[in-house]
Amino acid sequence: MVWGAPELRSCAALLERVEKNDSSFEELVILSTKCVTQSDWERLIQSIQKHGDTRTLKSIRASGHSLKLPIAFQLGKAIHESSQHAPWRLLAVGDCQMGESDGLETLVAGLDSPSETLRLHELDLSYKGLTRANLGAVLQLTTRCNQIKNLDLSRNPGLFSPLLEDGGSDTSSQLFPYIQNLNLSANDMDGNSARSLLKGLSQSNSCHNLNLSENLIGTQPFDVIGACPTSIRELHLANCFLDDASFASIAQEKTLCIESLDLSNNQLTSKSIVNLASWLSSGHSSMLRSLNVSGNTLGLSGVTTLVLDGLVQRIHKDPQSRLRSLDLSQTQCGVQGAIIAVENSRVDSLRLFDNQLGDPGFEALAPFLVNGNETLETLDLAGNGASEAAVVGLLRGLLCVDDLKNENISSKLKTIIVGGNSGGMELESLVHEIHKLRPDLDIARDRNVVRS
Repeated sequence: MVWGAPELRSCAALLERVEKNDSSFEELVILSTKCVTQSDWERLIQSIQKHGDTRTLKSIRASGHSLKLPIAFQLGKAIHESSQHAPWRLLAVGDCQMGESDGLETLVAGLDSPSETLRLHELDLSYKGLTRANLGAVLQLTTRCNQIKNLDLSRNPGLFSPLLEDGGSDTSSQLFPYIQNLNLSANDMDGNSARSLLKGLSQSNSCHNLNLSENLIGTQPFDVIGACPTSIRELHLANCFLDDASFASIAQEKTLCIESLDLSNNQLTSKSIVNLASWLSSGHSSMLRSLNVSGNTLGLSGVTTLVLDGLVQRIHKDPQSRLRSLDLSQTQCGVQGAIIAVENSRVDSLRLFDNQLGDPGFEALAPFLVNGNETLETLDLAGNGASEAAVVGLLRGLLCVDDLKNENISSKLKTIIVGGNSGGMELESLVHEIHKLRPDLDIARDRNVVRS
């Protein structure tokens, strides 16, 4: 329940429900724009202590509010003690000065105990002003408390710079040994710190989802993919200044279990893609199912290499290893690149958003959508500046047979996105006609025609 909803406009009203142990009140959310007094915190702590094993409240989201040190310790202790009766789902408290005021260390002192394990599933410490000096307290808590599986340390610039005093030597001890979902985005982490971090994570080999987006990893290039623990299933590396030097070699002779890889908004070119395509066609990436390279200037050459030398060769070697999702948005693939992707990638979901395909692109793609598509379930062609006539021409191919429900037709197309292109009465009329035969087909578009 969020403080500020019409039925609950005061912090007092929320706290009353916590104090009454309202059976429907499992999550307390206090927006950062509100004011929480020391008295409010004390009431919350007393309520947590009071209800013990009958406590209904399971999550506290109150980031953006400062905690005086005694309150931070008492809150941490109350949560630790009450977790022995009933586990907590999530804790998010403290403001952007928490790291400077010893607030983090004080909260951790309350949460931690050498004799009893804190039963907390998710800890959110994003945007808390944490620095390298605070990292020890975080590591202490997450190493001792094996119940914490999700940890958010995003938006704490300097927390990992450098991770080690020498900025890049081997990490022999485990880092975050029990964390499965780790968000370290927007921390200004450089390449040396990232390398040391990944070595430490490899020692524990427990992290499944790692978010390193919006860091400075590419400023000191290394094989970031190959350095990942084999436990990683989802790897987010968006906007990390990765360039051709970062992909000089990729996971050579190392089999990884990455299923989803986000490389969007970096500085990859057709040169980088040669090595990426080689990795995709090797057996070392056979688990990969989702790839996002949007926002990189790949051009026709890069997209062609990725699809034909990477994905097509991958399928030839092992048909079961084909990708399910490919994002080529804003890659300047051109009309021919879009055709190659639609015709050959054999993915379930293909995004070609904002590639300036225009009318020529839609006209060229139309033949590949006659009767739908035998592999594509979702096709995103939004934001390509096509005219209404071109959009209509593209979609009209879906009506090229008398009965689209004929079982001999193998189309799997379920969603086609054409928003951000021109529309009008003719398009709306065609969509209405298509839906008579394919009511299950979602045609996402700009509704700029209002009918009475």
